[in-house]
Amino acid sequence: NKSGDINYLREFCLVNSIALEVVKPLMDGEMIISSTNIRNLIENGFIRRANYELGSMYGFYAKVVSGSGRGKKLKYPTANLIPVEKDQLLPKIGVYFTRCIINGLSCYGMCNFGFRPTFGESDLVLEVHLFDEKLNNLYGDCIWIEFLERVRDEIKFSSVEKLVEQLEKDKSNCLSLKYKYELGEEDAHNKGR
Repeated sequence: NKSGDINYLREFCLVNSIALEVVKPLMDGEMIISSTNIRNLIENGFIRRANYELGSMYGFYAKVVSGSGRGKKLKYPTANLIPVEKDQLLPKIGVYFTRCIINGLSCYGMCNFGFRPTFGESDLVLEVHLFDEKLNNLYGDCIWIEFLERVRDEIKFSSVEKLVEQLEKDKSNCLSLKYKYELGEEDAHNKGR
């Protein structure tokens, strides 16, 4: 019932002949790296920091479901995703640079997590536009999505044209980030040689 502490554990382990090693918290400067802190970072949109503290990329499995098809009409087709886990921790609403693993293939993209206010919708939607246009017909597939960086807040645009202009800027920004991440992967690969 969350009532124990380190002294309780020491006594319990001693009485039950259980080995116990108490380790100090992992620190980053003055801050303790903890699951609670990492969850707070994710929920508040500090994805890069959360990934640093995790030591890996924050992500989860999601199933591809059919959407409205609006992204395709805007020339930014998206895969609409529903997390596999019912109580999945989700990031702050906004636009993200992501990487998806689909049938063993890694593909970068940009993701909108929000309500699509430009279209006056009220359902919370997780949708990703993949940069590899060869990846089509994903309906029903289960993919792994990683959130690499938060790009911006979700915004209500005055017109569809303004939204498309912003999508072009977002894609350009994400493609710049993609090269940074690919370079990092190459550096990591070369160091292993």
